[in-house]
Order: sequence, then C-alpha cells, then structure tokens
Amino acid sequence: MEEENYTVTQNEPEEELDFFSKVTGVFSSPSATFGSMAKFKLRASDYLLPIIIFIIGALLANYLMMNNPTIHDEMMNKQKEQIKKSMDEQVQKGKMSQKEADSQMEKINESMDQTGSTQMIFAMIGIVFGSVIYFVIIAFFFMLIARYALGGTGTYTASMIAYSMPAYIAFIQTIIVLLISITTDKMITGIHLAYFLNIDTQTVTGGILSKFDPFSIWYWYAISVGYAKLFKSENTKKYVITIMGIWLAFGILMVVASQYISFLKWFIR
Repeated sequence: MEEENYTVTQNEPEEELDFFSKVTGVFSSPSATFGSMAKFKLRASDYLLPIIIFIIGALLANYLMMNNPTIHDEMMNKQKEQIKKSMDEQVQKGKMSQKEADSQMEKINESMDQTGSTQMIFAMIGIVFGSVIYFVIIAFFFMLIARYALGGTGTYTASMIAYSMPAYIAFIQTIIVLLISITTDKMITGIHLAYFLNIDTQTVTGGILSKFDPFSIWYWYAISVGYAKLFKSENTKKYVITIMGIWLAFGILMVVASQYISFLKWFIR
C-alpha cells in the first residue's frame, strides 16, 4: 500500500500594505485597509502624506480660482457683503455710527481691490497653517471620543491616521469642485443638494442640504471606519453613528448659530 503524501500549508504572515495599496484601499475598502494597518507599527508618513497632498490641492484650487476674474470678483463681493452685514449689526447695536461704518467699508473696499497678490499670499499661508492646526485639533478631539465615549484603545498617532488618511477623498472632491467652478465660472463649495437646488449654504436650509454631499458622506464614513479599526473595536457601526452624528450635528449647529453670530459665516462653506 502506497503511503499517501500530505502537504501541510501554513498561513503565510500578512504583509504590510504599501503606499499605493493604502491610498486605493481608503477609496475601495476602508475597513480592510485600516484593519490591516492596525496590525503593524503605525507610521507618521501615513498621516503626513495625506495632509500634505490635501494642502497642495487646496492651494491649487485657491490659486486657480483667485486667478479666474469672474470667480475672484464673486469671492470678493461675497466677503464684502459679509463685512457689511457685520458692520450694519454694529450700527444697529450702537457700537459705531453709520458714518464710521461707511468710512471703514470704503477703506476695506479700496484695500481689497488693490491688494490682490498680497491677499493671495496671506490666503495661502492661512490655508497651510490653518489646515495643519485643524487636523491636529480635530484628531485630538476624536481621539478623546474614541477612547472615553466609545471605549476604544488607541494612540494619538492612530487618531491622526484615522482622520488624515481619508483626506485623499477630500483631495479628489477638491479637484472635481475646482473643475466645475472653472468650467462654469462660478464658485461652488461642493456637489451637494444645496448646489443643485441653487440655495445659499449660509442659510439654515442650504446648510442642512449641503450635508447631502456624496463625497462628504464618503469622507466621514471612511474616517469613522478608520477610528473603529485603529482603536481596536469590533463594533464599527457605533463609530459610524457617533462620528457621523457629530459631524452632522456640529454642521447644523454652526449654520443655525451663524444666523445670530455673523462672524461664524466665515467658517461655513
């Protein structure tokens, strides 16, 4: 009787994902991608690169829009309108006279019309530093949520990666919005219901409708999954509900509050 040969197959150790696999994985399968990343040493490059790429996209969009005369004028007029509304409120509250408001508004109009290149430089500096500060603070906030509200286990590095990696999605969104803006000679803030219905996103209705944006939903879903996987949770659903709920609630709260506190409109897209 011949002896049978049996081949014992051992499970090969899982290999760490390379850069390309991580980037494509955020788009195609965030659960598997973040789950795989959680098994290996977390790298600073996994949050630095998406932040850098996101900032490059934002700088490119700002530069091209500011160099489009039609869009530039629209952006300037919108800023002037917001400043004028703020001054009108100050006049109504008795904090300045109408003459003072008119004088300041005239100086602001002259300054904004004459300092195009300077304004662009300051805008770009603001994008760079503002983006970095934003990522750092929001990642810290969601680390606290993941640890203490959701019972996860993870480091600040894990939080930075979970929050920053989906910035690749935001980068694609920025490019698409940029292309639509340049093609139509009209500044838009996203591909959402408020845009299609032509409703100002700084109104309550428009602000709520602006949340119905496929890219924004995709972006925040990927963030939620990233936190669930990198903070060692088996319950992804609670992370998705909590983090996306915070995003929606905060966005709506900001829009409502901006109707009474005018300077908050500067922070609403």
